[in-house]
Amino acid sequence: MLSYIIKRLAWAIPTLFGVSVLIFLMVHLAPGDPALLALGEHANKEAVDALREQMGLNKSLLEQYFIFISQAIQGDFGISITSGEPVIDEFMQRFPATVELSLVSMFLAVVLGLFAGIISAVKRYSLFDYTAMTTALAGVSMPVFWLGLMLIYFFSIKLGWLPVSGRLGYEFDIDEVPHRLKLVGDVIGEQQRAAKFIDHYKKTVESIKRRTAALTDDKKPMAIHLFNVEKLRIAPYPWYAAAGANYPVTKWTNTDMEQILAWNPDIIYISNFTDKMPEDFYSNNIPGQDWSQVNAVKNRRVYKVPLGTYRWGPWNAESALMLWWTAQIQHPNLFNDYKIEDKIKDFYQEFYDYQLSAEEVSWILNPNPLKG
Repeated sequence: MLSYIIKRLAWAIPTLFGVSVLIFLMVHLAPGDPALLALGEHANKEAVDALREQMGLNKSLLEQYFIFISQAIQGDFGISITSGEPVIDEFMQRFPATVELSLVSMFLAVVLGLFAGIISAVKRYSLFDYTAMTTALAGVSMPVFWLGLMLIYFFSIKLGWLPVSGRLGYEFDIDEVPHRLKLVGDVIGEQQRAAKFIDHYKKTVESIKRRTAALTDDKKPMAIHLFNVEKLRIAPYPWYAAAGANYPVTKWTNTDMEQILAWNPDIIYISNFTDKMPEDFYSNNIPGQDWSQVNAVKNRRVYKVPLGTYRWGPWNAESALMLWWTAQIQHPNLFNDYKIEDKIKDFYQEFYDYQLSAEEVSWILNPNPLKG
């Protein structure tokens, strides 16, 4: 047994060597220049040449390979051109999720497979046998990307049991948005344009923080964002607290009307992922829910979140507009020096080179799923 293990380990050495050579050659055969990708297509030649020198791309393939393999043996896989962080740190940050997903998937597959297989073997040609066989064949035949989207739609959108995206949810902090915008810019090769979005976003956050800095908790309204009205699922979006509200959750939360009444929110935001509108709350016609005693409903402060190039609830390129819109709703006296319609028009003109009409601005601010 020991000799077998030693033999297998010995075979691993040439195998790993062959894999490393194959990966190295595949990377070099791929089209594109890593230095140009890192700096963007508008970078000047001097900057690209300097980065190529720094990355060792001007050396021969043999020299590059030996540098790569000697550093890899020491656990140094270089610096990521997208995040600027060490690759090993990026790897270790994501590796636990990979292990978790693999182990849980394997456990479920083994348990369900054994269970279905044993019963099907004992009760051959039964309804259970045919159902298990059909389900297995359907699962193998379906494209995984399509099946994944359908499962997200069913368990996240319809049932509201799971977050739409992310390992532990779609929680994020307002300070994370610039990094995410930068990643998008790196992926599509629009670093300079992403930098403009980031600069505008940071200035917006600074301005709103400065204006709301003196607010005490008793001066802040209580706000909630209903991602799924029927399931009373609260989204942990950070815009509301950043714009001067008391926000009761920091993670995805399924609640009930008793808790809603205990919070008694002054403002309710409704997601674009639901077809419910403010009028449904004012008329109190949502089955199984009584909103008549909630402050936000009594004072008619229920708002449908705007819908621009994307929904404004999750982070996106227009998150700065979401902050301006939210701040003006929550503290109209502190944010009375602008019209949100003008902010939207200026933003679209500057960043999309598109002049919005008054009607189009109204569509953004008043999305109605029933009108398309």
